[in-house]
Amino acid sequence: MFNLFKKAIQKQFTMNVVRLSPDVVAHYPDFKTQMVINKYIDTDSLYSIIRFLATTAASVPIYEYDSEGNETDSEIINKPNINLSKFEFFEIIYTNLFLHGEVFISKTSSEVTKKVIDLKPLNPQRVVINSSPIAIQSYDYLPLPGGTKISFERDEIIHIKYYNPDDEMRGLSPIKVLLKALHLLDTTENVKQAQMQNGGLDSIVFEKTFDSLDSGTPVTESRKANFMKFISNPANKGIPYFAQGDMGAVKLGSTLADMQVLESEKVTFKRLCNVYGTSDILFNSDSSSTESNVREMIKRTYTNSILPNVIRVTDGLKRSLGLDFRYDISEIPELQTDMASLVNSLNTAYWLTPNEKREAMKYGVVADPSFDSYFIPNSVRPIDDLQMPEL
Repeated sequence: MFNLFKKAIQKQFTMNVVRLSPDVVAHYPDFKTQMVINKYIDTDSLYSIIRFLATTAASVPIYEYDSEGNETDSEIINKPNINLSKFEFFEIIYTNLFLHGEVFISKTSSEVTKKVIDLKPLNPQRVVINSSPIAIQSYDYLPLPGGTKISFERDEIIHIKYYNPDDEMRGLSPIKVLLKALHLLDTTENVKQAQMQNGGLDSIVFEKTFDSLDSGTPVTESRKANFMKFISNPANKGIPYFAQGDMGAVKLGSTLADMQVLESEKVTFKRLCNVYGTSDILFNSDSSSTESNVREMIKRTYTNSILPNVIRVTDGLKRSLGLDFRYDISEIPELQTDMASLVNSLNTAYWLTPNEKREAMKYGVVADPSFDSYFIPNSVRPIDDLQMPEL
């Protein structure tokens, strides 16, 4: 039993992992994920979720600070690439993260100053990771048809990823997690489209007094021809059609309501939103879409999805570039209530120094020595001072 389990694990593991030598293993993109990446392009539900999250995350400002904690004019953040603006750069970064579960950015340094002067996002589906059993050694960027493979040293790539228990060297794509849900969404969409465009035979009309097939066929065909002629005439629109005899009808097939296609589609979309840490209320949902609910869901989306990924990207840039980057949420309206509560709490926390309060609000410390001193309310007095003297 153990050998069968071991073989199954090895078979699964070697689907996207190739051993190049006794010490080097190449980690390719997961082929299942690669097969459905196009769903981002042709599935409007998935596109709307990822686009919303990526553009919202890209709108959260990231600044560089110097060694004294002062904000600086960061060239590498404001002008990361000659072909991309700051917003376009971060939109690509977050889109890759939400779509592929990992981000690869190549670094180009100045030969004179040795400072990084260019950051270029790479398509994760073309990146191969070469690693030892415990560490990444290098990267290969697979070419498009007619191109040439590009190799990168480990320090030339910024790699930011989600944790993947199946392959710790590569990030886990949410698309892989959503394979079944996306397949169900495709099936539902195809059924709905086919039913709306060509629902097939809807019903059978019959004469209740019908006695003989031989005598009834010419009459039936004549009635059908007269009926088609009647409804084809625009002048008869809205006018009832009269037929002789006692007629009946049998309804065939299932309506969209009976098949619960639309309801199934809503449930599947909720599953997509759950994976991405957001709510379907933000996507024109007709249920519980009050102003307060929408505001609360936006707030939860920031705390559950946007900010964790902003922190992930900020930490990745810090680690790889050796610079102090910080994100700023002070201009996000949905998060200002929490900021106001924090300010009120810190205002009464006299046991904290001003610098400690600044750090709690993500502003960084100030070099002024007075900001490392304690300020206590002068109206606070020991209880012994309030005791009445004895007579």
